[in-house]
Amino acid sequence: MVLDENTVIKIFRKRFKGIYEDVGIYRLDDKYLLFNIDTFVGSSDRPYSMSMHSVGYKSIVSVASDLAVKGVMPFSLNISIGFETLSRQEIEDLRDGILYALNKYDLSEDIIHKWDTNYSRDLFISVAAYGLAGKTPPLRSGVKVGDKICIDGGFGLEALGLYFLLGKDSRIQKIPRDVREKAIESFLYPEPRLYEYIDLINNFEVHASIDSSDGLARSLNILSRESNVKIIVEPEKTVHNLVITCKKYLGIRRMYKLVYYGGEEYRGIFAVTEEEAREIEKKKKFICIGYVERGQGVYIKKDDKIVLLKDLGFIHKFS
Repeated sequence: MVLDENTVIKIFRKRFKGIYEDVGIYRLDDKYLLFNIDTFVGSSDRPYSMSMHSVGYKSIVSVASDLAVKGVMPFSLNISIGFETLSRQEIEDLRDGILYALNKYDLSEDIIHKWDTNYSRDLFISVAAYGLAGKTPPLRSGVKVGDKICIDGGFGLEALGLYFLLGKDSRIQKIPRDVREKAIESFLYPEPRLYEYIDLINNFEVHASIDSSDGLARSLNILSRESNVKIIVEPEKTVHNLVITCKKYLGIRRMYKLVYYGGEEYRGIFAVTEEEAREIEKKKKFICIGYVERGQGVYIKKDDKIVLLKDLGFIHKFS
């Protein structure tokens, strides 16, 4: 039997109590300690042409985005690195990529409080992050009937960049070079609007949130399942503008596959009231991609019909 990460999590959840969240949450008097750990693994997360600079950058952004969708940035990071053969230059590139991410998001270099190095046959970088919230963070289970589902930008560009790097289909090479370059850059150096997420949570009524890095479909299905609600999505609002320009090269089925099942975005998804959604669209330039009804599951609105959006996305499998 081949195990996947969902099965492994279920095995542990049967024995250990806790919440199924982007972050762990521990109450400290009138504040909340939020913490998370994320691991980058060379064999599954790094295309051949991906530099160690990009690896370092994404290792920080991936864990920071989990905290940001709950309303905080990290005040402390612990980093563990394992590898078999890396050159001195590659180690320096990894370091510089970490520094680049910290500087980009106005985080002090001093927040890295612990380093650990190990010998490993496969490259890995594990980053543990800690943040402090002044109020209860929005959970995945907080979506309410009548809510609107909002994102800060279209999906699919990062997955398209990975598609280019893997060279999966010669037909996509017809896509204009400037689009290819932007897609690849967005995969190697994603730029989620982390401080916008924090401002949103602290100044608007956000009922639920989740970081989407394994695919929009999977993230929406998690929100639906944890909140026991039905989510209806308007597909034309979910696609990144540059990905739309590639529709004639990709075909509509492949385009939406990248949007819903591609992953690698590190974008926030938020459930807010209908009234707040109008303000968020106007003031924050967020996009409301769907709405919430009674029921279960996630559906795409197509003409006068709705079609089930399957709970798929990037899931680690273990042989």
